[in-house]
Amino acid sequence: MNFLDINGTSVATEAIDFQSSVVADQLIVLMEDILKSKSGKEADESEAAKTLKTYIEKETGLKIDLKFNTDYPPCMLPIHISPNSILGDDIFKSYYSKDANKVIKQLEDSEKTFVDLKSGKVGGAFATIPTQIYMGFRHLKTLKLSAAETAAVFMHEIGHAFVGYELAFNTIQTNQILLALHKSLVANDQKLFEYSLQLAEKRIGPSTGVYAELKDETDTTVVTTVVLAKIQERRVSELGTAAYDKTTYEALADNYATRMGLGRELVTGLEKIHRAYGSPEYSGETRFLINLVELSLISYSMLLGAAGVLPFLGFGAVLFFLISWNSSIGSDSSNVYDSLKVRYKRIREQLISRLKVKSLDRRISSKTLVTLAAVDKIIDETKDFTSILGIAGNIIYPSNWVLSSRKNTQRLLEELASNDLFIKAAQLRGN
Repeated sequence: MNFLDINGTSVATEAIDFQSSVVADQLIVLMEDILKSKSGKEADESEAAKTLKTYIEKETGLKIDLKFNTDYPPCMLPIHISPNSILGDDIFKSYYSKDANKVIKQLEDSEKTFVDLKSGKVGGAFATIPTQIYMGFRHLKTLKLSAAETAAVFMHEIGHAFVGYELAFNTIQTNQILLALHKSLVANDQKLFEYSLQLAEKRIGPSTGVYAELKDETDTTVVTTVVLAKIQERRVSELGTAAYDKTTYEALADNYATRMGLGRELVTGLEKIHRAYGSPEYSGETRFLINLVELSLISYSMLLGAAGVLPFLGFGAVLFFLISWNSSIGSDSSNVYDSLKVRYKRIREQLISRLKVKSLDRRISSKTLVTLAAVDKIIDETKDFTSILGIAGNIIYPSNWVLSSRKNTQRLLEELASNDLFIKAAQLRGN
């Protein structure tokens, strides 16, 4: 995740701007009506659900297909997937045109299809594709989520859609740039190539200097490689590793809900969910059982080794190494979500980033400080948990330890960027 914005003028994680509380307040009112329903079917057919879909389309541009009558817990069906085409939804196929002039025209007209980080809205092609979101009514009732917490979880799923379209938008623009440059070079059209390069520099950023660097280059491989490298430079963490960024998809969805004014409710909702499912961060019994099973596995492997039973030794060793790899802190399976405590902290840091605005209205500042106090209380009650095999895996596999170390360092950078001094400053401004 980028630490600095494109102008290098502010320190913050990539995110939409903070929005007013109007959208959050309206969502909560609608969710209150929906949760009064007696079943998922009744919820789907309610006027509140219909109004909710219309309201979200108006405020975000997203056309959502929302279902409460489902066994799925809150989730979003991944966008840009079609069983009929590896290129995804039919509406995106035109962006893969082989005609250089058409590609350049699309690049010039990209404002018609947009993803606006300032307002959290999408438009054009992104506003026409149904985004499927499931909010299993039975799960919501079982977990006893409040209307505000349900709204926060819902906005987290909306955030997934928004971030997905942002990724698609960046991918499409990157493809357009590379294709336009390649085709103009193949056609030996220097005028078209230089114009394409100017558009590329405009999209990537004038500071990259790609026009001056490449305007006399004739090798298409060199041109596309340099341009792609410039684009990639803007999209990696400060430490130059993609390991930390693997959790970004979830973190940015949390980020979206937080900046829509539902950060506190998202944290309390997540706390309820994880307590209900007996997560080890809250359940001593779960921690005991996990450690007992893992100690049993380690003991089993050692006993087989002592007995010298080769077939079983092989099985025990393979099982041990597989589970320790999968459980290690640096493994891919640990990179879908942050640990729960870190997840809360990243939401907290988003809230702190709002306090950095010196001209922030005092009422908003005071409300944010109250929210932070509530989040801090939950963070304090949430335990850090790493399984025995998770620790062993990081020792056995040095590459995982390196990835884990880099993730921890990146976390320190984020914490420094949104530290408690901003809270103290906001408190002083309020006095």
